[in-house]
Amino acid sequence: MREAIASYLATARGLLCTPEQVLITAGSTHATGLLARLLLDPGERAWTENPGWPTGRQTLAANEVVPVAVPVDAEGLDVEAGRMLAPDARLALVTPTRQYPLGMGMPLARRSELLAWAQDQMAWILEDDYDGEFQYAARVLPPLQTLDRHGRVIYMGSFSKVLTQALRIGYLVVPPALRVPVACALSHEKVVPTLAQAALADFLRLGEFARHVRRMRSMYRARRDALGAALRDRFGGALAAWPGESGFHTLATLPPGSDERAVSRRCAGFDVLAPALEDYYHPGTRWSSGGLPVPASLLLGFATVDDGELRRGIAGLARALQWGDG
Repeated sequence: MREAIASYLATARGLLCTPEQVLITAGSTHATGLLARLLLDPGERAWTENPGWPTGRQTLAANEVVPVAVPVDAEGLDVEAGRMLAPDARLALVTPTRQYPLGMGMPLARRSELLAWAQDQMAWILEDDYDGEFQYAARVLPPLQTLDRHGRVIYMGSFSKVLTQALRIGYLVVPPALRVPVACALSHEKVVPTLAQAALADFLRLGEFARHVRRMRSMYRARRDALGAALRDRFGGALAAWPGESGFHTLATLPPGSDERAVSRRCAGFDVLAPALEDYYHPGTRWSSGGLPVPASLLLGFATVDDGELRRGIAGLARALQWGDG
C-alpha cells in the first residue's frame, strides 16, 4: 500500500518520497489528532486558517492544542499575522493547493514565507491536500511539500473524497525525522483493516485509481461549469459566484444585506444544502480578525449534483432568496 501511494504521488503530484515515509491513517481527522498528541504538548498553540476547516481546529482543541485563528488574505494564510498573533506556535494547519473554503491557491512567495517561519521556529506545517487531484486549470499547483528543504512539512491526503466517504483511509507523508515516532504511534492503533489496504493498493498499482481520478475530474469540471451557468442564467449579476480552479464547491456571494445563515436555513427547508460561510470562521472573529473581507456567502457543492438535482437546487435557492417565483 505504501509503495503504491508513493508511486502514485510521484506521478500525479510530483511529490517524491520513499515508501517508508508514507504512513496509513483512518483519514484526515484521525491524522490531525495523532500529530497533535505526538508533536505538541498540552497548551501549546497551532496556527489555523480563518476561515478554515472547522473539524481541524476542533480536533486540535480536543487534543489540548490551542488553535489560533490566523486570517486569510488573497494569497492564503497570512504568515506575518500569524507571527504577531502566536509567535510561539509549534504547528500550522494549512490548505495551500486550494484554501478551504475560499478557494485561492497559495503563491510561491507566500509558500516560501511559510516555510521560512517553520524553519526559524522549528515548527511543523501540516499540509492538507484535501482535493489536490481535482484541479481544473491547465497549470496545476504542486504540493507545498515539494519545496520543503528542511523536513518541516507533513503532507496529508485522503481517499474519502476521491472514492467514497465510507472509505476511511488516508495517509501521511512525513519527513524522515518523524518516520519512526509516527509509525510507532500508529502501530498501537491499527485503525485501518489490512484487507481494505490490500484492495486499495491493487487499485492504485493497476492504474485504476488514476483513471478514476481523470474521469471524475472531467465530470466535476463540467458540473462546476454547469452550476456557474445556471447561477448566471437565474440570478444574473445579483449573485456572484467564485467558481475556483479546483475542488468540489463554488462560493456564492449573496446580494447586499442578506443574512447568510437565515438564507442557509431557508435553503435547507427546500432540501438544498448550502452552508453559510460564517460557519467556517473561528466563532466571533469574522469581522474583527483582518484578512480578506468576504461578504455574506454560501458554499454550493457541485460534485454529486446531476442535471436534475442542479435544476431543483437552483429553484430552491431562488425560493430561499425570495427571488421571483423560484
